[in-house]
Amino acid sequence: MKNLRKWLKGFGFMLTGAVVFGIVALPFAPPHPAGGPLPEDAPVKREEPRTEPSETRIKVRFVTVKADKPRTATKSEAKAPAKATAPAVATARTPKTPPPPKTTRRTERERHEDAAKSGAHTYAFRQQLAEKGKRALGSHGERIGTFPNIAIDTSMHLASGEYIAAMRRIGGRFGVVNLNTDSLVALLDIRAGRLEPLRSLSGMSPKSRFLEGEAWVEPYLEQARREHGPGRYRVALLLPMNVDHYIAGAVEDALGRDGIATRDVDSISGWYRRSGASLAMELRDLRFRNGSRRRVNITIQLG
Repeated sequence: MKNLRKWLKGFGFMLTGAVVFGIVALPFAPPHPAGGPLPEDAPVKREEPRTEPSETRIKVRFVTVKADKPRTATKSEAKAPAKATAPAVATARTPKTPPPPKTTRRTERERHEDAAKSGAHTYAFRQQLAEKGKRALGSHGERIGTFPNIAIDTSMHLASGEYIAAMRRIGGRFGVVNLNTDSLVALLDIRAGRLEPLRSLSGMSPKSRFLEGEAWVEPYLEQARREHGPGRYRVALLLPMNVDHYIAGAVEDALGRDGIATRDVDSISGWYRRSGASLAMELRDLRFRNGSRRRVNITIQLG
C-alpha cells in the first residue's frame, strides 16, 4: 500500500507538471506546418505583391536626376526599345529691345521740308522771323504800305467774344478811326462797353485792320458820332509792332519757299481759327498785282 500511494503521488505531480507545462508552453508553440489547416483564432498574414526593384523605381517613385550628373539607365530601361526623340532645338534669348532714342526738337527747316511735300507752311513765333519782318516793314512800320495787304475773316470759325479775347491776349487794342481825317479818335474799353480817350500807343503798329460786318461794333460807332461829330468812322484792330514783324516775316518766308516774290503780290486772304488754347491765322488765297490768283497754305500760330 505504501508503494501504491507513492506511485499515485508521483503520477499526480507529473500530471500537474504536464498541464502547467502545456499552458505555459502554448504561446511558444512552433509555427503551423505549411499546407495544414489553420486554426480559427490563428492570425492571418497578408503578403503584398512583390515587384522588381527596377519596376519600383519606375512605377512607384520618381527618380530625380541632377543636371550635372548623368543618369544611369535602369535594367528595364536598358531592355526597353529606345524611343525616338526629337533633336534638341537651341532657343536663343530674344534680345531686349533698346529704348527708343530721345526725340529731339525738329528744326524749322525740317518742318518746312515736310510741309513743302504737302504745300503747307506752318509757323510758330521765332525771333528770326520777327527780324525778317523788321527788314521788310521797317523798325517802326515805315514801309508797311509796300507789303502785301492781309485780309482776315474774323467770324468764319470764331465768335465775336473769342476773337476779342484772342486779340487782347496778344496785346491787341481796338480803336475808332475817322476815315475823313485818317486819324484815330478814341480807343474801345471793351469791359466797360464805351469809348475811352486816346493814350500812348508806343510799340503799336501803324497798320489798322478795319472790322466789317461786325454787329458788336455799332454802339461804339454811335458814341463816336455823338462825341466827335459827323464822319466816317470805323473800328480797327491795332497790334503790337513785334507781332506785325513776326507775321510779315512768316509770310515772306513762306512765299520765298514757294518761289513767289512779295513785290509781285497784292493781297493774301484767309481766316482765324482756334488752335488749342491759342489762335492761328490761316492764309489760303493769294492775289498777284496782275490780277491772277493762286492757292497757298500758310498757317501762322499766334499766342
